[in-house]
Amino acid sequence: MGVPKLRFKADDGSDFPDWEDKALGELFYISAGGDIDKNNCAAKQSKDYPYPVYANALVNDGLYGYANYYKSPTVNQCRDEGVLI
Repeated sequence: MGVPKLRFKADDGSDFPDWEDKALGELFYISAGGDIDKNNCAAKQSKDYPYPVYANALVNDGLYGYANYYKSPTVNQCRDEGVLI
């Protein structure tokens, strides 16, 4: 498979730089598990619960609720608890 050819330019008309290969771990930290405790979540976003929590659910576009503390993004499988994004 070859290097994709860019068919567009930056807003100023210049070429974009060459592609870089990077592992996801080089861009951000992500971990498995680490569910948010239900006691730290609310159904509606507020000043006290500002952080969205997503789950792999089919309802509400996966939005589980809002947490009262920030946690790095985690991956969750086949459970009702959410993951903070």
